[in-house]
Amino acid sequence: MEPTLAALLGVVAGLIGGFLTAFATQKGKNKAMAQDIAELTRVAKDIEAKISNEMWIGQRNWQAKRDVAYELARETATFQESVVGLLAFWNAMKSTPGMMAIPNPDARAVLDRHKNATGTFWRAKLVGALLLDQQVITQVEEVERKGRMAAALMESSDVPPGEDAKRILAMNDAILRLLGLLREDLLRA
Repeated sequence: MEPTLAALLGVVAGLIGGFLTAFATQKGKNKAMAQDIAELTRVAKDIEAKISNEMWIGQRNWQAKRDVAYELARETATFQESVVGLLAFWNAMKSTPGMMAIPNPDARAVLDRHKNATGTFWRAKLVGALLLDQQVITQVEEVERKGRMAAALMESSDVPPGEDAKRILAMNDAILRLLGLLREDLLRA
């Protein structure tokens, strides 16, 4: 073999070897990059799933809070109606001479309605305590206290004129504050 041919074969072999080395190096980089991209894609999807899950949980919590607030507002209105109805019935009975001494079947219905409304209001308060702000629950207790004070007038024989209206207005004011707090609590969620 001539030295020129050997040199030429050496150059060609060197070029092919260099090309194959560069090719293999680039192929390795491409494979590493593909693995990096696959890993980044997996991490991005994991983050997306976590955020989506957290958003779903947050939405479900807000919906539960909204439902509890709605139920509490509804039961508060029922409680208010029962207290007003109770006092209206009591005033009607008291203003009619001799009616307080006569058993009245309507009295049982009015008292039962008030008892049921008080029970459902109390249950709504307990459920609300699980999800709602403490300030809201404190105001619910204030509504309950004012309602009990108004209903307690039935137990007194010496009630100043207009005292029932004052107590009902106090209960209504407490209810309005409660509704405002419920709204604020939902807007914060």
